Amino acid sequence: MASSSSAARGSDSAHVPMRAPQIEIEEVKESTIRFVLSGTDMSVANALRRTMIAETPCLAIDDVEIEDNTSPLHDEFLAHRLGLIPLRFTDPEADITSVFAMDDPDAEDVDEVLLVLDVHNDASPKRIVTSRDLEVIPLADHHTMVEVAHAASMEEAAELAAIGAPEDGAGGPEADAESAIAIVKLGPWQRVRLRAHAKLGWGKIHARFIPVCTAIMNYDYEVDINSAAMERLGAEDRRAFVEACEPGLFEFVHDGETVRVADVTRMANHMEVERLASTMSATDAPLVRVTRRPGRFRFEVETTGALSAVQVVRGALGALIGKLDSIRQAVAAAAGTGVGVVDEDDDVAGGGAAFASAEAGGAAYGGMGH
Repeated sequence: MASSSSAARGSDSAHVPMRAPQIEIEEVKESTIRFVLSGTDMSVANALRRTMIAETPCLAIDDVEIEDNTSPLHDEFLAHRLGLIPLRFTDPEADITSVFAMDDPDAEDVDEVLLVLDVHNDASPKRIVTSRDLEVIPLADHHTMVEVAHAASMEEAAELAAIGAPEDGAGGPEADAESAIAIVKLGPWQRVRLRAHAKLGWGKIHARFIPVCTAIMNYDYEVDINSAAMERLGAEDRRAFVEACEPGLFEFVHDGETVRVADVTRMANHMEVERLASTMSATDAPLVRVTRRPGRFRFEVETTGALSAVQVVRGALGALIGKLDSIRQAVAAAAGTGVGVVDEDDDVAGGGAAFASAEAGGAAYGGMGH
């Protein structure tokens, strides 16, 4: 009996269809992206989210040598602020992990980028030290690919420049301070002089290496309005319900009385919407019904500026490929079979192909086999 039962289970598992995840991009900019991952389950979706945060490599200042600091900030505060300034690569197609790999274990400075900062406020009432005062000193040819990012995107940089620009267009230090990342303010005769060393790292090592500000994942929901229950409410109660929910989730049509779903992506807390729909209903039936769309997950990602949003997502997909490749090779070695391995150019179960078809504005982030 045990043998037949085991055989039956094996027969059933042989007919389990293979999943083919897909990525549908809804909006993509230099530093932000919104997309829907479908055809998979929560474990894979959450793995992608966590990989974007913790295992997509980027460059950050890791060590600071303070030579002179008479500013209001202690050395530790200053070093911490420097570590959070994004550093990016001018060549988005560069294989970063290969370029900054240490070929010689005894040469500790091989994969480190040197930056210097030396600002002395001679007599001005105030001097703002910003990311524009950081200078990259190339110690190797590939260090010329590194630059300091003064904003998360070119669009944000233009907005900051417009805010800081004086009406007469004269520019100057104050305008530069508005269009860059402030580090510290110096009073008269104060000075900051230091050497900073940046290296490639991962968010699981330290927060300074996390390339994203936010990486939000949520279920993809459907919201259906119970027209009969909604009509039982008075006009003021309907308006109170719409205003109690997230702004932009519901709206009134032209007659000013009929409620409809405006943008379901605005719903941040489905349980609160369901609670309001039940407590504010004049009948036993809730005003709306919220259901999950199976196998669909919404992502919203915003980067720090060290990498573009496209590079972060593609880098996370590449890291997942590397993990799956390692597992497959280990299983094949243990079983002594000739099972093939995933080619490094393959996409993760079809998701990368869908992603690559979008107007991404950035190339694949290479070298993700960490």
